[in-house]
Amino acid sequence: MGIRDEDFDAARPDLRRAVDGLGELVDSYYHQLPSVTQAHERIFAQFADRSQVDLVLFPASVPGGSVPNVVVLYDPDEQLVTAGDTKPVTSAQIREWAFGGWCALADLGKYLRRGSTWEALARLNEARSQLWQLWAVTLGVPDPQYGLTSVLDFAPGELPASFEGTVAGLDPRRTAGRGAAGRRIAERGR
Repeated sequence: MGIRDEDFDAARPDLRRAVDGLGELVDSYYHQLPSVTQAHERIFAQFADRSQVDLVLFPASVPGGSVPNVVVLYDPDEQLVTAGDTKPVTSAQIREWAFGGWCALADLGKYLRRGSTWEALARLNEARSQLWQLWAVTLGVPDPQYGLTSVLDFAPGELPASFEGTVAGLDPRRTAGRGAAGRRIAERGR
């Protein structure tokens, strides 16, 4: 939800109360999304009837990101960026994702040598997230920064069977093998 820039800070508490008042509230949470650098606030509310509201507020002058299959109800200033207006992924972003994946795999090995299976598994999951972003780029799907979500939204039939080989549990030998599977997939994609 875009809010006029001059009203953004004052409107947030009112919108929190409005969302909280939509039903029998279990709890709500207001925070910043870690991957979003522009001014914004996310409101997430869980209601007793199991319905949820997940709303991101941002100043109207800040593009809200590309939104697939969007139905714009009101946008008099035409500020909403639609899926057709997405910005292409830069080579620097691709390099960052690839490097992040390689660093995560290196850490995976370090944590396995230390016997810290939980940390190794977390780094394997991070490497897999980076790999999904790269896969989304190769498929040309919108918003590849969302990785698996974008692949499932825009190319659900393009899930390589080999990705299943990157899933591991807490057995250190399996975790090490899954990291190797991710490296092989990444090398084939180059």
